[in-house]
Formats: sequence, C-alpha cells, structure tokens
Amino acid sequence: MGGEYGTPLQVGARNATGKLQPETLVHPYLDHVPRPTFQFTPSHIQNSLQQVAYHHSHHCPSAMATAPAEGASDPTLIEVTIEVEHGNEDEDANSTFDPNDGTASDTTSLSSSVSKYRYENGRRYHGYKDGSYLIPNDEKQLNVQDLGHHLLLLLLRNKLHLAPIPEKPQRILDIGTGTGIWAIDMADQYESAEVIGTDLAPTQPTFVPPNCKFEIDDASSEWTFTPNSADLVFFRFMLGCFADWPAVYREAFKTLKPGGWLEHHEGTPDPQSEDGTVTPDNPFGRWGLLIAQAGQILGKDFGVGYHTKKFMEEVGFINVVEKKYKLPIGRWPADPRMKELGTWYRAYFEDGMEGYAMALLTRVLKWEFLEAQVFFAQLRAAFKDKNIHAYSYFTCVYGQKPPA
Repeated sequence: MGGEYGTPLQVGARNATGKLQPETLVHPYLDHVPRPTFQFTPSHIQNSLQQVAYHHSHHCPSAMATAPAEGASDPTLIEVTIEVEHGNEDEDANSTFDPNDGTASDTTSLSSSVSKYRYENGRRYHGYKDGSYLIPNDEKQLNVQDLGHHLLLLLLRNKLHLAPIPEKPQRILDIGTGTGIWAIDMADQYESAEVIGTDLAPTQPTFVPPNCKFEIDDASSEWTFTPNSADLVFFRFMLGCFADWPAVYREAFKTLKPGGWLEHHEGTPDPQSEDGTVTPDNPFGRWGLLIAQAGQILGKDFGVGYHTKKFMEEVGFINVVEKKYKLPIGRWPADPRMKELGTWYRAYFEDGMEGYAMALLTRVLKWEFLEAQVFFAQLRAAFKDKNIHAYSYFTCVYGQKPPA
C-alpha cells in the first residue's frame, strides 16, 4: 500500500548559482524517480466552488438523497476494487466540471494580535506561530476546507462523526477547526454540548450557534482544557500539523472524560492505482514522493493516516476502530457513488493542491516559484487524463478512553 516514510530521501543538489540540478529522489515505495525536464504550459484552474452547486452552510440535501444505505457492498471500502467505466468518453461534457478548464501554549482571545498574517507567493499564511503550519488561510483555501467538509458528508453518508458518543454530550472539541464548519454543524446537531473549535488563525464566522465558540490555540503545546472534561475530541485534515502525534493524542487523552472518545479523519498524501496507471514518474507519483520528502526534512509524518490506529492504542485508547476508504480522483469509476465522490475529490484536490504544496516546495525543498507552477500545471493535466485511474486512501479512526 505504501505508507512508510522512514527511509532517507536523497535531495537534489544546486549548482554555484543556486539553481536546482536534475535529481534522483528515493522513496520507500517509489524506487528512483528522475526529476523531469519541465515544459511549461500556462493553465489556470477555475474555482470549482463556482462550478459546482455547493451549499456552504450545512448538510447537502443531494448528499442525503443519493447516498445509499451502508453495507458490505460499499464501493468506497478499501477491500473493494474500483471498476473503471469504459465507453463513455464524452460524459465529462455533462458533468459539473468543464473538462477543458485549467482546471502557544496559552489560549489567546480573538484579537488583532493574532490577525497579523504572512504573505508569500500570492498566498496568505497565519502569523501566530509563524511557520509551524505551512498551509494558507486565505479565502481560496478556506473554500477548499468547506469543499472537503461536503466531500466527507458524502463519504460518510451525512455523518459528522462515527464514534458512539452520548446522545447528549456536554463538551466537544474540534482541534484545527479551520473555517469552523464542522464545529457549527455539531453545535446544531448536539444542542446539549458546548462545542469549542481551536485553530492558529481567526478564520471562523462571527455568527454561530450559541453553544459554539472558537479559540486561538496551538495544539502542539500543552493543552489548557480542564482534564476529564470532554466527551469527544475531533481531528480532521491535519497532515503536516504535528511532529509528535502520540504527544498530541496524550493531551486529548488527558482532556477526555473517562469513557470519552477521540476521533481522527485523515487522508494520505500518496495517490495509488489498481491498474498501474499511477507510476513513479507521472505527476501523481511525484506528488506523493515530494510530500514525503518535505515531511522528512521538517520532521513531520505526512503519512499519519497510516499510523493513527497504532498511535491511539500506544497512548492507551481502547475499542479502537479503523475504517479505510478509497477516494477516486475524477469521474473514471463506473459505480455512480464512486463517480460522485471522485467528482468532489478531484475538485478538493485540484483547488487545494497549490495551497497544500506551495510552501513545502518553495520553503522546504527550495524550488523556485515558477518551477512549482510548472509542476502544478502537470498535475492539472493529469487530472484530465482519462487513462489515469488514481485514488487516495482515507482513514477514519476512533478510540475510547477507558471508563473509570
């Protein structure tokens, strides 16, 4: 499956002028990948939130209407092979996408002191704990986060969580809340609970349910929540956030009530294929390699989705359940449910790739800005290639703090 990131990676050298020389990158699951000679073709992705009818507020009616009952035949499950659709090459013309598109330790109040941002390569990054998190928090990336929220409602059949929490929980924590959309939906669903979302930047809305609030906090530091106070601690889309995930899970363990639940939903950074169409030298293969390489330099495991269950169990959680899913990239699957998921996941991946990787490529791997743009153009071409049947693994893991 490919998910071990411990093997050293060789980084290309630079000549006397500082220009990157062609390099051979070594990855545990991709052997030797020569860095390509880029041919730049300008191409700009349109914001898929303008191309797809996306509600942005709460649950999507179409998701509830189209999602079939969960069962053993669920095509998203990791054990099921994804069937490729054949003989409908023009279907994308009827899709919601244009196939020709270019396509710190103490909690801080929401004040101006944490609203100072870092601007780089045309993107806005958080200023609080500058550099600790390399994904932007500008409007474009916030739209991507909300797009991911809808994607997971589709994947999980409109469920916001999988852990069997009490019917009337008292406190729910959303760590790395982003736009706050999950916390807001949880506050609506569980009116009995105080729902607290934390993040490094104040990018959440002002008007929220009365039982929901947001705080600026760094979850890599010691948590200041009252011990034994939470019914659920939730993480989602947190690749590259922490160097020591077991330490973060120990803070969650401390904060949870006896019998409370920790839940973590996470993607994986290395696209796969079942028919060999994702190769080490195509853009999807290089994407996984480069993310792993940057993670090793930073000392952060971007493959945490492969290890979440093990980390939870090592910390002391019991009744740990791991659910593994496949998310196709694009509309190539024959199964209607997988095709719909692939449509949304392509939008999420394509709109978000520059935000997720720009700082990794330019700050960490020392690429030039134009060099990164060339790579993104190659990825956009791969998204439109009907002969590449790529998918990513997605894991949902939850575990319980032992009852008293």
